[in-house]
Amino acid sequence: MAPQSGSDDKECVSSASTVAGFQPHDQQRQPTDGKDVERDACAQSTSSIHENSESSTPRDPNIVDWDGPDDPANPMNWPMSQKAAAIAIVSAITFVSPLASSIFAPGIPQVMADFGSTNQELASFIVSVYVVGYCFGPLLIAPLSELYGRAPLYQICNVLFVVFSVACAVAPNLGALVAFRLLAGLAGSCPMAIGPGTIADLVPREKRGKVMAAWVFGPLFGPVIGPIAGGYLTEAKGWRWSFWVLAIAGGAITIASLVFMRETYAYAILDRKAKKLRKETGNNDLRSALDDGRATKDIFKSAIVRPSKMLIFSPIVFLLSLYMFILYGYLYLIFTAMPGLFQSEYGFSTGQVGLSYLGLGAGSAFGLVLAGAALDRVVQILQSRDGSDFKPEYRLPLMVLAGVAVPIGLFLFGWTAKTRQHWILPIIGTSFLGFGMTLAFMAISTYLVDAFGVFAASAVAASTVLRSLGGAVLPLAGGKMFETLGLGWGSSLLAFIALAMSPVPVVFYRYGERVRERNLFDNMLRTQATSVLRKGALVRSVPAVASRAASTAHAISNPTLANIEKRWEGMPLQEQADLWMALRDRMKGSWADLTVQEKKAAYWIAFGPHGPRAADPPGTNARIAWGVALGLGASFAVFATIRSFAKPEPATMTKEYQEASNELLKQQKADPITGISSEGYSGKGQVQSPPKGN
Repeated sequence: MAPQSGSDDKECVSSASTVAGFQPHDQQRQPTDGKDVERDACAQSTSSIHENSESSTPRDPNIVDWDGPDDPANPMNWPMSQKAAAIAIVSAITFVSPLASSIFAPGIPQVMADFGSTNQELASFIVSVYVVGYCFGPLLIAPLSELYGRAPLYQICNVLFVVFSVACAVAPNLGALVAFRLLAGLAGSCPMAIGPGTIADLVPREKRGKVMAAWVFGPLFGPVIGPIAGGYLTEAKGWRWSFWVLAIAGGAITIASLVFMRETYAYAILDRKAKKLRKETGNNDLRSALDDGRATKDIFKSAIVRPSKMLIFSPIVFLLSLYMFILYGYLYLIFTAMPGLFQSEYGFSTGQVGLSYLGLGAGSAFGLVLAGAALDRVVQILQSRDGSDFKPEYRLPLMVLAGVAVPIGLFLFGWTAKTRQHWILPIIGTSFLGFGMTLAFMAISTYLVDAFGVFAASAVAASTVLRSLGGAVLPLAGGKMFETLGLGWGSSLLAFIALAMSPVPVVFYRYGERVRERNLFDNMLRTQATSVLRKGALVRSVPAVASRAASTAHAISNPTLANIEKRWEGMPLQEQADLWMALRDRMKGSWADLTVQEKKAAYWIAFGPHGPRAADPPGTNARIAWGVALGLGASFAVFATIRSFAKPEPATMTKEYQEASNELLKQQKADPITGISSEGYSGKGQVQSPPKGN
């Protein structure tokens, strides 16, 4: 069974449902874990809706809900000490999991020596394969948490994380080590997938910025502190002890979560309450207020697909996730480059290489302090300046600093290392990278939470998947890139890519609200949520599944659709959403059953001048063409600038080398029809250019 859900233009919440006649405890709360609009609870609606529901519809005695707005079972009403304990445990899990991604990076040379391998790509992959688990884990864990609650998922994944960490510690070969690292990453992705949802269950939006800063400490500082601790640990005890330390820390947190952590997800709490009351009273009609009657497999199928859809169809989710893909990939690329740089160029020991990561830590710490102090403050300033209500786009201005800091850090790191400047200068460069990545991570996470309401967990999961893919893939190409271009130009290439992405936050700050309103996918999310809110508030005594079935079985009356072209703009948002949902449900059946009026209305709503598929205003194509032309011109200018500083073209190959190449081709019988090894061939062979000196 599934929870009822919904949202209007205001915010919805998954853990503070309402009882008919009571106002919700947190009027502005917004969940980060709503995997499905018909599956998540809406804890907010306008006062008028609640009053109307009370006056027009009697409360269904079979609905199980909170015992009033101050119900102590509601996580929003927990004592501060209990909330702090839950957040501390989740933050600790979220610290240890990313710590595992990099703690044994300084010990990679020792690992490869122990197993007799010299494959550098494999060496990088052993570090990054853990993050591959982050790509796929959230797609499974987040939907399961929506069905069974947060606490069981935390506890199961914690136990699996400990088991696979022990397996890594005793791995007999490289293949086993890679496999167990991947499985540990899958289990370790749990707090990354549902951590923001837990915070949203406990903390109102206006206080969430500071709490998110505490939670973000783990994903940002875990990968940085890991190499520092792992360097000296590997030097003193060997690389296997890195995994024993992870297993010990994970075991301690698992015990703490089993003892102190309670369920925070409203759907799971009310579902258990309903089951208990059914058992005690024998009334099998009792159901949770968040239950809309859908089958579990339907909920899971819908929830597991949505993050992928958001990446494909929502430009906001895709571009911001791509931005984090780049930054997170840079972080792990630098992780794999630093041991070789500081050991070979600066003569650092394994332990000292670990200390070189302190630059990343210092930059991340400064970024975290700034973001925690400024995120909520910037929102207040912009609201006061514009005289407007809260907008998710008010979270983005800090990202502009990130767009400047990251390229500066990469230029400084690459060229000071290339020219063998003092070792502190490359480390200072990494601090700029850590600072920028922290600001971007905080701004993007809170923006996705605020912008997508009940669908925030899907947006966060999509971002986590793409970001983790960057951390897994980019380091594999980093070694070859630095080998080909050198540290200077290799880092410059990364910096130019980061510069190309820096306008993204500016564009979404100015046009993000318009994009969310006009984009087809985002528009569908908003109207779906609004419709279910209205149904949940005004038809509380009728199961949603029954009302939906009734609306699908019968044609929509002509008076409802009459003159829709003229009436649409004047209709309240909730009526628009209701009609949109009714038409959508009708179109799920046979199109032959639709009336002509229904087909016309569906076309108008989708393709009218107001709709998500409306025609672009005059001049749009010209602006796009000019934008492409300017972009190409800027690209050629950047290329010409880089080329002007590049080394001269390499000398052609020697005559001896070409002759040897021709002999090899003859031996291999290459190109036997028209080429050098064919009978009667009289050409000069595979000569690519005139020999040097000729």
